[in-house]
Amino acid sequence: MNNILTRATSQARLGASFGAGVLVALAMPPLPLGFLAPVGIAIWLWALCDCATPFRSGVLFGVGFCTLTLFWIGWVTVPGTIALILISAAEYGLLAATYRRLIQRRSECAAFLFFPALWVLLEKLRATGFIGFPWLNVAHTQLDYLWLYQFVEFTGDYGLSLWVVVAGILLYRLITHRRTPHILAAAAWIVVPLLWGAWRVDHLPPVTRTAHVAILQGDIDTYRKWDERYVDTSFAVYDSLTRQAAPGADLIIWPETAAPTYLYQFRTHRLWAEALSTAVDKPILVGTLSFRRAPDHDYIYNSAYLVHPDGQWEGPYSKRQLVPFGEMIPGSQWFPWLATIDLGQGNFELGPGPVVFDSAGWPHSVLICYESMFSELARDQVLRGARFLVIITNDSWYGRTPGPAQHAAVASLRAAEFRMGVARAANGGISLWTDRAGRRRNETKLFERTIVRGEIPLGDGSTLYARIGPWPVWLATLWSIVGIVIAWRPRRR
Repeated sequence: MNNILTRATSQARLGASFGAGVLVALAMPPLPLGFLAPVGIAIWLWALCDCATPFRSGVLFGVGFCTLTLFWIGWVTVPGTIALILISAAEYGLLAATYRRLIQRRSECAAFLFFPALWVLLEKLRATGFIGFPWLNVAHTQLDYLWLYQFVEFTGDYGLSLWVVVAGILLYRLITHRRTPHILAAAAWIVVPLLWGAWRVDHLPPVTRTAHVAILQGDIDTYRKWDERYVDTSFAVYDSLTRQAAPGADLIIWPETAAPTYLYQFRTHRLWAEALSTAVDKPILVGTLSFRRAPDHDYIYNSAYLVHPDGQWEGPYSKRQLVPFGEMIPGSQWFPWLATIDLGQGNFELGPGPVVFDSAGWPHSVLICYESMFSELARDQVLRGARFLVIITNDSWYGRTPGPAQHAAVASLRAAEFRMGVARAANGGISLWTDRAGRRRNETKLFERTIVRGEIPLGDGSTLYARIGPWPVWLATLWSIVGIVIAWRPRRR
């Protein structure tokens, strides 16, 4: 078998690179095939071991992985989807080129030592700044394995990505060498976190406080809701659902832009929301829009408010992480003319900072849509006093594609990282809530109008990851710098 692997042509290795990317994509939700992620990485490492064109190999891996994972974004913006795929694929090309240089400069074993750190650094860089896009983090491939991902309370999601990549390396070594140390290392790498996770989910500290929430899924037609003639229909739906949901609830949660208007700024709409909260005698967390006028520009935000029965308003919290090419054009905040380029995107502004809604007695913070993919945004809210997290979103744009399921699954990570419950309200699904271990409860179907009731456990924000932050990224960055210097430093003559 080793002879066959060694004699493979360069074309076969390039084809294997593309196929490896496809396998990693198949490991993403909603398919319960997370074990394919290490398999795909192992195949890609084989393709790179004797590859004359590593950058091309990385690009092909990235095209296979990113296209199958992200194609559904094309439901909203085809040019934006193509841009995301090509940029991300080029990033894997750079990763592959660096890995191959390390083999040439040192050895394959030395390259293995740097490869996981380089991968984690790539994921972190991709998630950084206003163009952040962490959707491709391979940590997301393991969210069907409850016991496995429990250690993220120490490491955050990047620690889980590191685990996946190392598992791929160990599998590759096991296939190509089949020696007892490799077998033992691979077995320990899998069994130890599983055993610890199995113990941990049954030995979490007792829950001391819970919030009874009612999550509303209005299933408003995404393509009609922004029609001014349809606004009253949206209000009627959420008025009815709110009155049904109120008995027994401490908090009622509406999805992202459930009120498709400037709810607080438009007096008629504001008075309606206040009257509804007063009528049901419950606070209502509402997804809506807000704006701020300036002499030269109107700033529009994707926001959330908490409306109280006494007519008081908390907020807004405005979305701080916008979808590149979907909600803004990267760089348009510095070069406004870029916003005039029409790729089918919205043109929102970045929100000013975190907000904890706490006057109702259940301190919580909101992550709006895409923000739920960013563990450090959630950590920012937890450090400011949030004791459970609320995700509001509208994934209906993407139809019955893998997108809504990929997005919903990440609620499990946020719960396990901070050991607190998460409530998720999605306009057309998937709405749910989680316990502190990340078990997803009462998941709704797509495109149904319903109410989800949940008893959300409050946490105290004391996990190691909450207190220290993404320390695996810091270590990976330092180690990657060493590897990059070794790989790309000019040789002395």
